[in-house]
Amino acid sequence: MKTRMKELRKSLKKTQESFGNSIGLSRSNICNIESGLINLTERNIKEICLTYNVNEDWLRTGKGEMFQKLSSDDEFNILVGKLVAEEDSFKKKVIEEMLKLDDEDWIFIEKFINKIKS
Repeated sequence: MKTRMKELRKSLKKTQESFGNSIGLSRSNICNIESGLINLTERNIKEICLTYNVNEDWLRTGKGEMFQKLSSDDEFNILVGKLVAEEDSFKKKVIEEMLKLDDEDWIFIEKFINKIKS
């Protein structure tokens, strides 16, 4: 499991510290897990799978895909959640303001986007 956790972390482009912070572990714990000195706990496994939508069977055994398949609605909700959780106040403000738009505003935005796409 240690090699799969490291493979996952690297695929997410996370440092040991940022990966550890996201699942409630220290950098040294992540280092020790990846080195095989300590094992992941059940709680750690569940947290990794929930936080990063990881296929638990893949993490435990290497079978299947690294990530679970998501519906487009689930993917959208995750992306919006990440944007709202970011510390970048501009991104957060854009999302907050977009949520206030009425139907007429959305029609205008759709026309604008279609125009710049073509």
